[in-house]
Amino acid sequence: MSLGRILAVAVLVTSLACSKPTSSPAAVHAPTSKPSRYFPLALGNSWTYDVTIQTRSLPAAIRMNVTDVDNSASAQGGTTYVLSILDTSLAPEDRPDEPVLYQVREGLGLYCVKCEGYILREPLVLSNRWPAGIAEGTDGTYRITDTTRTVRTPISTWNGCLTVEKTETTFDRRILTVYCLDVGPTLVRYFAVAADSPLQREETLVRYTIRDTVPSRGN
Repeated sequence: MSLGRILAVAVLVTSLACSKPTSSPAAVHAPTSKPSRYFPLALGNSWTYDVTIQTRSLPAAIRMNVTDVDNSASAQGGTTYVLSILDTSLAPEDRPDEPVLYQVREGLGLYCVKCEGYILREPLVLSNRWPAGIAEGTDGTYRITDTTRTVRTPISTWNGCLTVEKTETTFDRRILTVYCLDVGPTLVRYFAVAADSPLQREETLVRYTIRDTVPSRGN
C-alpha cells in the first residue's frame, strides 16, 4: 500500500564520505545525511496530508502515526515501527483495519513487512532501482529519480529532498514520493505509466510532529 492507501514510509540513507572533492554525478547527487533523517520514525511522530483526487471534488485527508516500536532483533536485525493510518478518501469499509509495519534494516533499507520487500533500498543514490515487494503481486519497480529536489507546501519549503518513483505496469500506475530531511514524506503524486499522463491524485503534507529531532511544525 502506498502513501495513498497504506502510506507510512521510512527511508534508510547510506552516509557518504570522500577524502577528495569529486565532480562525478553520483557524488554530486547523493544524500549525505543519516538514513533516519529522511523519514524520522519514532514513537509519537505523526504526519497529516491533504488529499486531492482529480475525479472528485470532496476534500480528504490522510493521518499516520507511529504508535509502537519493537526493538527486539528480527532475523535481519533492526527496529520495527508500527504505524496506524487513516485515509478519509477511502470508504469506511475499504480502510485498512490493521497497522503497517516497517523494519529499519541496517545497511539494506526500509523493509515493508506486509509487502515482503523494500520501499527504500540502499544505496540511496541517483538512478538506483530495486523490485517491489513479493506480496504486492505486481511487476513493480522503485527508482530514485532526484536527490536535490525543492518542495513547496502550504506550511514550508524544503530543499535537498529525495524523490522515489514506483512504476506498476500491471496497474498502469506511477507513484512519486518525495522525502525531505528531518520531515519525512512531504508530497506524493499518482499518474498513469505513460510519461505525459495527467496527475490523478496528490497528497500534500500540511501538519507534522517529529518528537526525536525537531519540534512540532504546521500546528
